[in-house]
Amino acid sequence: MIFLDLIPTELLYKSISYFSPAALIAGLIFSWKNRNAQCLIGLLFVLEVIDTLLLDTVWEWGNNYYIWMFLYCTLYVYVVLFRRAIAKTLSPISSYFRYVYENYHFTKHEGLLLLIYIICLLAALTSLIEIKLYQYKFIESWTFTKYALGSILIPATFIEGFLILKISLRKPLTLSVSKKTKTQTEVTNFMDKR
Repeated sequence: MIFLDLIPTELLYKSISYFSPAALIAGLIFSWKNRNAQCLIGLLFVLEVIDTLLLDTVWEWGNNYYIWMFLYCTLYVYVVLFRRAIAKTLSPISSYFRYVYENYHFTKHEGLLLLIYIICLLAALTSLIEIKLYQYKFIESWTFTKYALGSILIPATFIEGFLILKISLRKPLTLSVSKKTKTQTEVTNFMDKR
């Protein structure tokens, strides 16, 4: 990404690091009518807070930072894929999670978000393998991590933020019991007429 070379690296990464939390906070505010979106964004926000709190500790790990990066990406994929299971586990604690569990739906935007997280997961895994191979002198340079990782993670962060905002602005999908009953009755009447 040529235009990114003009911006000082430290400023670029600091700016980008504020984008995800800002998108998550805005997403939580905008999704006040949609409990499914609220639950997903809330769980992602909890992961972001944990990552922020542990970041200074993890930076001290040196090359093992990429292990954390890989695990962190795995947790994001887990939250998107298994949000219903998480809601089921937490449903005895709160009726909020019971509602999310009973009215769960997976949207195409969540699928795109999952794709972004999987791309980041694969990039983190590639960096982890490359760094370990470099650390144990199997390879002489860490080209992917040095040149390609940032070019993958920077756009992924922006796309993630926009997808979170898109998910938060979606109207909740609800199908009332009366509509279900009416549709079932229409189908039954149609079948009886045949």
